[in-house]
Amino acid sequence: MKGNKDTIEERLEKMKDVYKKIEEMLDKLPDSLPSKTKDVLKDKIWGDKDLKELMEGG
Repeated sequence: MKGNKDTIEERLEKMKDVYKKIEEMLDKLPDSLPSKTKDVLKDKIWGDKDLKELMEGG
């Protein structure tokens, strides 16, 4: 059975993968969507400082 640390690290890596995919999806939104709207979406997703730090490995 895996230890808690291994399980947490695996989950964190999966979360990072999901965030990367979301960012890729946002970048592929049509050009007809104003860039400010894209920025608002990104800010809502990555606006949490603690979560951002966690995703960056800090």
